[in-house]
Amino acid sequence: MSETIIANSHSIAVRNDYLRSFLPMMPNPHKLILSAHVSQLTRGEMFEIISLVKRFTNFTNENDPYKERDFGRVVFCDEVFLWKFDYFDESFTSFQENGIRALTIMHESEY
Repeated sequence: MSETIIANSHSIAVRNDYLRSFLPMMPNPHKLILSAHVSQLTRGEMFEIISLVKRFTNFTNENDPYKERDFGRVVFCDEVFLWKFDYFDESFTSFQENGIRALTIMHESEY
């Protein structure tokens, strides 16, 4: 990897970690999106899953090959939940590198 790519990946990773530190809230204009499955859980269960995402540190070459810390897998009550950052333009309609973040948390069956 070139030094520019490494520096950019590090910058993205720092920003992603910073935004996760605010969970369950996300500073504007960023958004937290809970999938249909997650939204149907009890408030306590949702909070536990969000807390696991917030504290996630198990980044490996397998789940984070670009070192951007934008994806993770957590287990709650023997069920797997995935989380993923996506990057959008201001209208949330198109990809924009290093744009506004949407953090989605979903059950693995919804991926």
